[in-house]
Amino acid sequence: MTGQHIKVNAIARSFGTALIKSGINMIKSGVDFTPMVSGPRIINDALQNKGINIPVSQLDVNYYYTSWDNWKKIIEVLYGIIKDFKWEADKADCDDRSNLMTSLCSIIFGINTCGGLYCEVYDAGSDKLKYIHWANLIITSSGEIHLFDVDQSGQTTKVSSQPVIMGNNKYVFRQLRIY
Repeated sequence: MTGQHIKVNAIARSFGTALIKSGINMIKSGVDFTPMVSGPRIINDALQNKGINIPVSQLDVNYYYTSWDNWKKIIEVLYGIIKDFKWEADKADCDDRSNLMTSLCSIIFGINTCGGLYCEVYDAGSDKLKYIHWANLIITSSGEIHLFDVDQSGQTTKVSSQPVIMGNNKYVFRQLRIY
């Protein structure tokens, strides 16, 4: 693959950049709520309360969060964006979708309590390992935890313990990156 060069059409790039900025501003203008602020303890407390003991990479000092009712609206907006991207396996896959969800939550809504969740996914019936996966773990202002998976048609499920069953999948959490 050496010798390949990236070519950029300056006009198309400028138009695309302006369109993206405009779209983000339009989405932001359609949102009317102020997230609450907390220190990092809400993440640790929420996980401990559910008996979830996994490594957590926390890169921010303050974490902004909101209610589950607001999260449902956020998921509806962002899933509508993420699901329509043209994804290529091995180039842009589950880790990229999880990172995009995390980033869009922060950029558009100012909330950084939607983290990237590294997990193993097993068949819920046979317990056979299906794949290693990235999804998202959402923490609400009341300390609830919800699993969100773009790859499972944007499904969410409330987490009360681990492992978590969603559809025909059993999720075993391994690591959380929340930033």
